[in-house]
Amino acid sequence: MWLLSRDETSALVGVVTDPLQVRVTAGCAIGVPESPGLYRTLSAANSGLVVGRVYGVDNSAGGVNVVMQEIIMGAPLSFDHFPVMQDMVSRVSTVMNAAVRLGTDLRKEFGGRWCAPDLAYALID
Repeated sequence: MWLLSRDETSALVGVVTDPLQVRVTAGCAIGVPESPGLYRTLSAANSGLVVGRVYGVDNSAGGVNVVMQEIIMGAPLSFDHFPVMQDMVSRVSTVMNAAVRLGTDLRKEFGGRWCAPDLAYALID
């Protein structure tokens, strides 16, 4: 598993072997107070995504961790074929950029904090 970080988000990129896939999981916001409005906002955000999905997960410390995730099926991946690798890098970048945009809006409206690198493993908790 790899930890990636940029301004206001961190992401975990990992390989799952059965079935073979690469999972990109980026944090939009950590510890957001739960509310019906939060879930309506997440539902609306999902309808506008080009790649990935966004969802909320209850965390053990209270509140909701809002996660953006893209799953890239691994069967067609080849490290020897540049366009495939370029597509994967593009998806990682797209997910992280979308997590920053959505996370900024969520934190302003509902609270919570950004997903700093030391909190990234809470995304898969």
